[in-house]
Amino acid sequence: KSPESVGGIQFKLYNSPGAVPAGINSSDDCFTAEYNNLEEAYIGIIFSFEGCSYPANEEVHVADLVFQISPYVPIGVDLDLDFDYTIVADSEGNEVLSCGIGSSIQIGMPGDVNSDGEINVLDIVSMVSFALGTDYPNDIESWTSDINNDGIINVLDIVSIVNIILDN
Repeated sequence: KSPESVGGIQFKLYNSPGAVPAGINSSDDCFTAEYNNLEEAYIGIIFSFEGCSYPANEEVHVADLVFQISPYVPIGVDLDLDFDYTIVADSEGNEVLSCGIGSSIQIGMPGDVNSDGEINVLDIVSMVSFALGTDYPNDIESWTSDINNDGIINVLDIVSIVNIILDN
């Protein structure tokens, strides 16, 4: 979000152990997104060949950062992302005051009990088995099944996952 229209963005993101930058995808077809993966950091740039700009005073999703995650990073861990600097230009190429706000990558998806990348009835079936005690979850299944993070897999988690599925 910016008080002025934005014609381009550049940022530097320090590499997080376990997450290697692998790409950047612009959310707007009128903008190009490129990156360079240095040893210690990921530098991204988003700009328009056509002179397009992001509108002023609107919250805009500009790009998706793509990472390869090490198979040694455990499910349920948050990997921190730290921005070093940002440069934002208006549509004329003048600098707009900006700052980078850190973020994180959450490894795994609560509700995806079988780790197939989707939350569906197969996950519910596993959760019911865990709640009834007819099957016992491993660490990953336990973390992804405990939707409300109360340390117990029960009907509260099952109803929550049903609602997640119905909302999609």
